[in-house]
Amino acid sequence: MAIEVLIGIDIGSTNIKCIAIEPYGGYIKLSSISTNKNMGAWPEAIVLFNRVCEAIQAVIGDLPSGTKILGVAASSVGCMALCLDHSGSQIIIDSETGHIDMPQDCMEVTGYSSNYHNAGALLANAKDKLINTAHVMSVADYIAYRLSGVFARDLSTAGSMSMYDRRTGKWWDRFKELSGLSDSVLGEAYPSGTHIGAITQEAEGQTGIPKGVPVSLGGHDYLCAAFALGCVNEGSFFNVLGTFEMAASFSRSPVRILPGVQVFSDYHCYPERFTLTCESLAGGQLEWLRNNTRNGNRQDYWEYIFRQIESLQPSFEGGGNELFLPRIFGEFFPTRNNKVHGGFIGLTSDSDEAHIIRAAIEGLCMISRNMFTFIGADRTDTITVAGGGSRQKVWIKTKADVLGCPIKVPQVPEAAASGAALLAGVGAGIYTSYEEASKVFSEAPNLEYYPSTERTKIYDQIYQEIFLPMLEITSKYDVINNTISGG
Repeated sequence: MAIEVLIGIDIGSTNIKCIAIEPYGGYIKLSSISTNKNMGAWPEAIVLFNRVCEAIQAVIGDLPSGTKILGVAASSVGCMALCLDHSGSQIIIDSETGHIDMPQDCMEVTGYSSNYHNAGALLANAKDKLINTAHVMSVADYIAYRLSGVFARDLSTAGSMSMYDRRTGKWWDRFKELSGLSDSVLGEAYPSGTHIGAITQEAEGQTGIPKGVPVSLGGHDYLCAAFALGCVNEGSFFNVLGTFEMAASFSRSPVRILPGVQVFSDYHCYPERFTLTCESLAGGQLEWLRNNTRNGNRQDYWEYIFRQIESLQPSFEGGGNELFLPRIFGEFFPTRNNKVHGGFIGLTSDSDEAHIIRAAIEGLCMISRNMFTFIGADRTDTITVAGGGSRQKVWIKTKADVLGCPIKVPQVPEAAASGAALLAGVGAGIYTSYEEASKVFSEAPNLEYYPSTERTKIYDQIYQEIFLPMLEITSKYDVINNTISGG
């Protein structure tokens, strides 16, 4: 019998992943290529699509003879938009255009704060450059269009751009006034997993996927990952550890957020589910530290340094007293402020590279505790973790100790791409419901981490008596203008 597979694509800022899975969870093939051959900023849309085609071809070319492809969908970052003219060519909006602060009711209307720098805040400041715009879409929407020839908007990414009015289920009138963009240009938004068309003859030649294979809308990358790992209901807590860290909880109705806190609320890929999400810069700060350490140019740096960390006694238990305030690039939570910065305290002549990286991980875990406390997680809850950082056992064990709660890491390959594949199955009618699709990987093995009671007590004392007070102190110092606020 021929193998049947679903194809999921995840377009990230660093890598593009393409995965083929069987409808009920069997992993068949995965490819990964860099998003931009030249590394750096996002490539132009046509170059991006060509890179996606390469990733798809690498999977299609290795599938067993006779394999039947049942459907395809893509996930991507949510807050970035592509603008196309009437011919389908990209209109480049120069990043130097800059963002504006959106109207003060932006949070209530869209789920995003007025100062959040996403596509809406960029396009609202570029009205004169949008005159020839015929379509605005997310990266994942663009890939779906190139595969099917159909323009459609996925709700989970559309809702992350400060353009969509959650009260009315339509594009926000105030945003349309600011940007000059109409409903027809912004397009109709559909739930993730909506079937929109089929692989065209042209796309068959570009990707190797046969003409006629159903194409469905995917979604926001971290929510596709949450969907694949079954994090869809109230009481679920989801954590992505990558360049950015995201902490999310889920509800059946939009979350009302207090002003002054840098959090947001998204539409989930699972219908009638909403998120409360915090984010901070995580792996990006570790990479900065790596680039400024003696051994940072080693190809095996992270394996090397985590071996060193594993051989140390824990911090504050005889293994040093270093502590990192993770604000190398400013503050991301609970407010967004690039004028305040952190650093290290407790350094001594014995503080070597391993001590510094371990302290950085502990500091990042304490910011994570701050975020999970805000979204309502307590020490009886289990947190599901995905992303590149989830593969570093020292990081996850430290997180369990700092948060004082169990952590599980499902062994699902490339969760965002797998989630997109599941949504392709929803759109193709392979699953009877979103609920069935979200449970496909429910029997996947988990790596489980449990906190050490004694270590949690120590970290709790450090968090309460040193970490939080130091964050408050450093928040008063404006490193750009060299001033101190609050007396």
